[in-house]
Amino acid sequence: MTRKKQFKYNILNKCLYNGYHVLCFEVIPINQTTLYNLEPIDLGKGSVESLSSYSLRLAEAHSLTAGKLVGRKVAVVLNKAYLIKSEKEGGSRFYEVAYEINGLGSLAKNWAQALVVLTGRKRLEELTLIRFNEWLPDRGLLRSHLAWCPACLEEWKEGNKEVYEPLLWNFKVVTNCMIHQTQLETECPNCLKTIQILSRKRRIGYCSRCGAWLGRLELHKEITSGEHLKWQLFVIQNVQELLATSSRIIVELSNAHITAAIKDMVNCFGSKRAFSKEMGIPETTVRAWLDGKHRPSLESLLKICYSSDLRLVDLVSGKYEGVKYSSRIISSDKGQIRATRRHFESQHILNMLLGYLNNKSLSMREVARRLGFDQRVLYNHFPDVCKAIAHEHRLWIQKMRKIRIDASCKLVREATISLLDQGIYPSRRKVESILPSAISLREKMLQKTWKETLFEFHY
Repeated sequence: MTRKKQFKYNILNKCLYNGYHVLCFEVIPINQTTLYNLEPIDLGKGSVESLSSYSLRLAEAHSLTAGKLVGRKVAVVLNKAYLIKSEKEGGSRFYEVAYEINGLGSLAKNWAQALVVLTGRKRLEELTLIRFNEWLPDRGLLRSHLAWCPACLEEWKEGNKEVYEPLLWNFKVVTNCMIHQTQLETECPNCLKTIQILSRKRRIGYCSRCGAWLGRLELHKEITSGEHLKWQLFVIQNVQELLATSSRIIVELSNAHITAAIKDMVNCFGSKRAFSKEMGIPETTVRAWLDGKHRPSLESLLKICYSSDLRLVDLVSGKYEGVKYSSRIISSDKGQIRATRRHFESQHILNMLLGYLNNKSLSMREVARRLGFDQRVLYNHFPDVCKAIAHEHRLWIQKMRKIRIDASCKLVREATISLLDQGIYPSRRKVESILPSAISLREKMLQKTWKETLFEFHY
């Protein structure tokens, strides 16, 4: 978007010349932002919107697709070559992990800072969880795909309110909307596909795959009553209170307070074993918390607070007077939540990994998913085999990319010659119109083939 440069003027002095008052002034250019200074929704409240939601609304306000906002604006500020390459040549690897822009890590921090530069809008880091990264681990924290309340979307649209995606919906531990007494949906009702948090053609409230509107008032997934209702109400209230926490209180939040509270809980139960059994948490995990080797996940902290009649903010800030056990059962629709420990059969898993070594099309992430273990666990036990699988997969990707590019270049050349034979100038749009939709001349090698073919025929 091109904008006229604006200026302000400072009067230096005025004097009298030939009977006229003459003003002497200096011209100072006003700093202009590239994008609109869009206001975030519910900033400072528990219902604050997520940074991914803000990014999508920002793209919509400038009549841009999300992909163009990422590739032409954010990527330039971040100076990330892989994002610029993704815009030019395609690829979806960034969008597979784009949910992390709402999280705790460097991607969230860099993304928020880039949007501050582009819009001039301050406090955008509060649309993420960056301010809690000192004590909150990212393990099991955020969803990798979209979850939403269809009734909320429909009511906002019908009431002519801004439709957005609250940061609250991104938490894995939040499974319900307490306003409408229903479960959050995770699949498009039209195409039954999951939806990425951010993708090239994503629009708020619409499926990025089939384009269907996701809002509706006729709800079928009514939540169960009883303990699960109480648990979800407790979770949502505490998470919203955390998101609404002011900067002054955030300074007081500390992992040391969490460790002290867990020690009090263990003393209340009499032993680590009794505490871990009642909470459904492995004793080795509790021991690691107390030794400072690991930090409790958000769900674990909420379980402890729920069973102790504590507010999460009070536990993390150390503002509580003693700990008492309330004996409340934490349950889900599928029954009581209890952590189970898997038996690790080293030889069997090694044999499985060696079998996957021959299947080069599988990434190490996919192999870990199929085996049902975390990648880090497998790398710790079998580093050489895991590295070999990852290496073979990279070579396979490079090979398949070359095959795809060679085939695409052949199609581009044939399409260009076909148009020339018909007496039609083979412009980029003309060539792309007769190619498969997956092929784009934005890709450098294909563009090079197109230009070389034109040059060959003296165009």
